[in-house]
Amino acid sequence: MAIIQPAPAAPPRASASNRIATGRIASPRRIIIHGDPKIGKSSLAALAPRPLFLDCERGSAALDVARLSVYDCLAVAIAGAGEPVSVAVRELVSGEGGTAQASAIGLPARIPARAAAMLNGTAAHALDYDDTHFDFVGHPTVAVLPAALAVAEQQQASGKDLLEAFLTGVEVTCRVGGWLGRPHYNAGFHQTATSGAFGAAAAASPLRELHAERAAHALGLAATRASGLIGLPLSSPVVPSFSCDGPPQNSAPANPDL
Repeated sequence: MAIIQPAPAAPPRASASNRIATGRIASPRRIIIHGDPKIGKSSLAALAPRPLFLDCERGSAALDVARLSVYDCLAVAIAGAGEPVSVAVRELVSGEGGTAQASAIGLPARIPARAAAMLNGTAAHALDYDDTHFDFVGHPTVAVLPAALAVAEQQQASGKDLLEAFLTGVEVTCRVGGWLGRPHYNAGFHQTATSGAFGAAAAASPLRELHAERAAHALGLAATRASGLIGLPLSSPVVPSFSCDGPPQNSAPANPDL
């Protein structure tokens, strides 16, 4: 299990990729992505098409950590595919059918992108071994990667584009989650699901080749569907796992033209 954790010296509300890249599994050198920590739909949308930081050396280091996060998430998703909550969701999406767009763990044939994101997100969190970011109190990869994978496969995107979109989505997820802070979690909200909705939409936007204005529309649509409550004891695997599939399935099919 990879633990994504901010470095002790990281300032409040610092860049998410800054904190990821200075965590336990990466170099201690700080990676600055964006200097302005303010949160707004326009500033988040500006990240979505393709941030310039990806072309610099420090962005390359962040991408290396992103690769580890992808491997980690896929591994725990495979391990969690046989859990009861994963089996239940797999049966649900199999029974619904639909257009073959994306692959899902445990199914031999492709299913609609939204359904694939839903199932993969559930399986990835079923064992609660997926990576953790302690500043925003949540699991960034499980909220973003299933949506990115589904849309990338649907759009026939390259692996490079997928990885860059995933990192952008994690950046947005952690920024929003850090801005909401621990009080949001303490009030009963499942932060992986609420802030994760924005990251999933941000990851899907470049894969759909959306410009900043349309990416802002996608983020607005994600905001209307962002939800997640810790309604049962955390010892129950159903609520956390099922709420983790919310961001991916809500963002994968988002229509930014609405």
